[in-house]
Amino acid sequence: MKKLLTLALCVIGFILVAAPTAVEYHPVFINGKPFANAVVIQGGILAIPLEEFAKAVGAAVTLEPTLTLQGNRLSVREAASVALKYKEAGAPEKKIVQPNASAKIKLAPGQIFHVQHSGVISPGSANSPGIIIQGGKAFIPLDDVRRALGDGSVRSFTNLKPGDAIRLNFARNQNSIIAVLIGL
Repeated sequence: MKKLLTLALCVIGFILVAAPTAVEYHPVFINGKPFANAVVIQGGILAIPLEEFAKAVGAAVTLEPTLTLQGNRLSVREAASVALKYKEAGAPEKKIVQPNASAKIKLAPGQIFHVQHSGVISPGSANSPGIIIQGGKAFIPLDDVRRALGDGSVRSFTNLKPGDAIRLNFARNQNSIIAVLIGL
C-alpha cells in the first residue's frame, strides 16, 4: 500500500512538473493592423518574437539584409542598401505611395514597417535588456519597438489579462528609425 501511494505521488508530481507552463499571449495591433503576438517573459517583460518583427520590417527568413543581431543588440540598415539587395535577389515586390513622399516604396511580403534610417532598435543597455533568448527563441521587448517607431512615452501594460489585445497607434515621425507604412 505504501509503495502504491508513493508511486501515485511520484506520478502526480511528475505531471505537475512536466506540464507546460501557461504563457500569456497578447495580440499586438499597430494602427489597426495585426502585427505580432506579445508574450510575457523574464520577470514581466512584454516582448515579441524577433522572427515576427523581422518579417514586419521586410527581412527574409534570416534577419539579413535589413537587421543585424550582435549579442543582445539589434541594429537596422539603411533602406537604400536594403532595397538594392532585394532588387538583386529578385524578391517579389509590392508598390505603394506614401503621403508626403514622392518616391515609391518597394515592399517585401508581410512588411508593415519602413526603415527610415540606420540605427539601433534594441540597444541592450541599462534601460533595455536588448534581445532576450528564451527557450532557443529570440524576443525583442515591445518597449524597444515602440521607441524605434518614435513613441517616447512610458506606458504600463501591467494590468493586461491573458489574451488581451494591445492596440498601438503611430503617426509618421521623420525622426524615428522605422515608420509604419500608411495605406497598406
